[in-house]
Amino acid sequence: MWMYVWVGLGGAIGAIVRYSIGLLFAGQTFPWATLTINVAGSFVIGALWSLCGEQDWFLNWGRGFLLVGVLGGFTTFSAFTLETLLLLNNGRIVVASGYVIASVCFCMVGVWLGSRVA
Repeated sequence: MWMYVWVGLGGAIGAIVRYSIGLLFAGQTFPWATLTINVAGSFVIGALWSLCGEQDWFLNWGRGFLLVGVLGGFTTFSAFTLETLLLLNNGRIVVASGYVIASVCFCMVGVWLGSRVA
């Protein structure tokens, strides 16, 4: 039962931070906020997994709070797919393709770098 509380609390925190970062990039023609959030989230999940993956507190409540809650509320893959679709629907095929490639490549680098830094 407490895991639901941890996940919910973490999700609320992550969503508020994600919304706040989105405001910083308001009015941009390229979805920089979502790209930045997904790369940062990938870095953090790599670092947390490497640093804490086998610690008792992480296994008991930290994984639910930090990975599922905070990072689940923070990262924006669903927003990424919608934004890609909207770019395609507006005929911006090259921009949409660049966005998809940049998102996947930078997030892979982010998770790898996060795990290496940790």
